[in-house]
Amino acid sequence: TKFSSRQEWGVKIYTDTNIARQEIRKTDDEIKKLEQEILLKSKGASFFVEKKLEDILVSKTEGKTNQAIAEIFETLGQQAEEKTEKRVLGRQLTGKGTDMILNAVFSVKKDRINDFMEAFKKLNEKFKYYECDLTGPWPPYNFVKF
Repeated sequence: TKFSSRQEWGVKIYTDTNIARQEIRKTDDEIKKLEQEILLKSKGASFFVEKKLEDILVSKTEGKTNQAIAEIFETLGQQAEEKTEKRVLGRQLTGKGTDMILNAVFSVKKDRINDFMEAFKKLNEKFKYYECDLTGPWPPYNFVKF
């Protein structure tokens, strides 16, 4: 069968939104500019700038997270025969203090496992403020159709 030469690998990515926001705060020029503006304004006038800053921070954090999810899923998917995203689980089910942002499984040919592992390692280094869990090998039960 097509599955005898494959293994299933699971990838779960978690993030702490506060850490992601801190990273953006350190590096984003627009955010830095608004933070300086807040320091120069009176308490009343700074309220609206703070609100704008918070909205931009939420938007940029969400955008950066979505970009990371897409890159991780696509990059690992290039090393796999099949890929699928599963339901993202809440903290209660994961038992973690961070939010799951990706729950994916990949069907990888046995002769491509090293390439898959290397891609995962590089992504883990690139997205160091995300927690990346790799599990497997599993039987390819997420890819069997009845």
